[in-house]
Order: sequence, then structure tokens, then C-alpha cells
Amino acid sequence: DGEYRGYVSYNHSDDSLKLGTGAANRIIISAAGYVKIGTNVEGYAGAPNLTVASTGNCGVTIRSGSSNQGTIAFSDAESGAGEYDGFLQYSQSDRELKVGTASAVRFTVTSGGHVVPYVDSTYDLGTTSKRWRNVYADTFVGNGDFVELDVDGHTNLDNVSIAGVTTFSSTAEFDGTAKFDSTI
Repeated sequence: DGEYRGYVSYNHSDDSLKLGTGAANRIIISAAGYVKIGTNVEGYAGAPNLTVASTGNCGVTIRSGSSNQGTIAFSDAESGAGEYDGFLQYSQSDRELKVGTASAVRFTVTSGGHVVPYVDSTYDLGTTSKRWRNVYADTFVGNGDFVELDVDGHTNLDNVSIAGVTTFSSTAEFDGTAKFDSTI
């Protein structure tokens, strides 16, 4: 059976370090310090530092303790909040995923699959120039006092269709014609 089935090899011509098992390269560290696992080729030029490849399913597992967190942090600093300027953080104990920008949690995906803002009544979904094309929902709920529908920057809605049972606990105001297709 092969004399060199497992090896550590340094190639002076390209200054790379290779680790092999089963007579094949498994990990290569290039002269630039890029780590390639399962491939001889670096990945996307904007993110070449770690490339993991396979001809089948492929991935990276971050395993943390049952009461701890696993984090992927995006950093532009070597200390302070800049070390986690952006992040994805999974809490094993809460079984929830936190998404952060500017060193702060912005929203959480709970263990039940709910997407929840981290701070109440603070963040918007979309902007005036970058809107969601369609929003599908069973229920819109306001703060208990008032729900304002704003479509395409207009609160004066010309064509609104409400299907199913609708209950107004206060006053519904109409400035034009209101058409009802069933008993009121």
C-alpha cells in the first residue's frame, strides 16, 4: 500500500504547505496564508482566506457548548466593538440566531421561526427608496391605538381589498364610496 498515503509536504517553488491523507491533498496553506480544504484553488477573490470545497455536500460546522454561543464575526479592528462590527450568533441555550450590524443585535430568529426586532418599535422593514415588492400576511397589528396603512407613500388608499372577517373596534372613516358585498 502506498508509502506516502499520509504526508506533510512543503513546496519551495510556490511556498505552500500541504497536508495529505489517503494519498491526496486535504489542506493546503498558500504563501499568502490562504487555507484551502478539499481544493487546490482559492475561492472568490473577495474572500480567499478560507476555501472549503467538495464535489458533494459541503459546509463548515461551528460546535459550541450546550449553554454557549457560536459566532461568525465581521471585523475591521483588533480590539473593542470593531471586532464584531457585524455578526451572526447562535445561542445554544436559547436556540435562537441573532443578526448584528454596527456591533449591535438588530433582529433575532427565534427557535419557533419568528423574526423579531431586538428593540421594540425601532427598525423599519425597507426604506422609502428600497421597498419590499409584496408582503403577504394574515394579520396586521398596530400598537392597540391605531394602525396606519401606507402604500407606496400614500395613506389615502384608492383601491384596498380586505378579504375575510374584518372587525373595527372603533370608527372606520371613508372619504368616498364604501362598498360592502355582504351583510353589515
